[in-house]
Amino acid sequence: MKKILLIDDESTFREAMGTVLRHNGYEVMDAPDGLAGVKIARTNKPDLVISDIVMDPVDGYMTLSILRQQPDTSRIPCVLVTGNGEPGGVRKGMVLGADDYLNKPFTPDELLQTVGNLIKRRNASLEAAAEQVNRLRSLLSAPLDGPINETVSTLSGGAAQLSAVAEEDQNLQNLSEEMFGATLRLQREIQRSLVLSQIEVVAGNPDATEVLRRAEKCTLAETVDTELRRIAKIHRRSSDIQTNLQDAPVQIGSLCLARALEEIIENAFEHSPANSPVNVYSSSSEQDLLLVIENDTVRRELRGVKDPEETTMIRKEPDLQVNESAGLQFASRLIEIHGGRLSVKQRSNHRVSVYINLPIAATNRDLNWERTG
Repeated sequence: MKKILLIDDESTFREAMGTVLRHNGYEVMDAPDGLAGVKIARTNKPDLVISDIVMDPVDGYMTLSILRQQPDTSRIPCVLVTGNGEPGGVRKGMVLGADDYLNKPFTPDELLQTVGNLIKRRNASLEAAAEQVNRLRSLLSAPLDGPINETVSTLSGGAAQLSAVAEEDQNLQNLSEEMFGATLRLQREIQRSLVLSQIEVVAGNPDATEVLRRAEKCTLAETVDTELRRIAKIHRRSSDIQTNLQDAPVQIGSLCLARALEEIIENAFEHSPANSPVNVYSSSSEQDLLLVIENDTVRRELRGVKDPEETTMIRKEPDLQVNESAGLQFASRLIEIHGGRLSVKQRSNHRVSVYINLPIAATNRDLNWERTG
């Protein structure tokens, strides 16, 4: 049932509109002034707001302006009701973001037609947005398909065949391993690029961003612990992990969070020496949760040139390894699209800390709890 919020300082007019809307299948909320209306809109997230213009102390224009400035109400369709249909007033409302006007007096049919058209338009926009969000989820969870997958499979298969026929040739064995590793890196980079492209599509559509953030939610500790132990086992460093996690529902699905954590935790193990701790801990406030992943870095010194034919001098600083990591940049963008933030700090003692701020998920009854992202 679609929810309509009526804002008008005349109780009889609110009651008349409410009666018509309820009889036609809408859930109706009402407010006697603009400030009360804004509060109800932020709490209950109506599908449409109908507001009178002439009200004290906050008129309809100011009410509309406040709604448009708040991220959680900025996309709600708004209809302004006026007894003065002068073009100047209409223009002012449209500039502020009004979706339509109703001029007093109007008939029940005019009210229902206006409401129906805006609800239909909003539904179409949200359906298109949901398709964009589902495409992002699909890219995160599904393997590469089509010609790209065939090419990657051909390369990995060729590496396996080369290894099979070169059992006694160490050089060919090394080449096959390099080919296989390069194929896996290529596969990951292609998938990252596809996901990042879709992230930009979602980020460019406010409706898609709203759908993503309102629908996704997971418990932090369970997702972090599962991903941390999985990757630590792969690196044979399960004994190196140390955790102190506070649990809280965060505004990101477990699929997206796990994919971001995979990049961050892989980076921590790859750039830290064996038998050194990887610390993971969190703390929360009313608004957000802070997750910190800390690790030592392998200290790499300037290598001298011993071979006369070797002309390259290599020095890789730990902070460059971290800050320029494609994986961390990918994780950062994935977290940002959910309203979070990722930052990296390199300490003088060669210790790296990755800070992840995630919004605490809302608990409104109209939000869906999706553990799978």
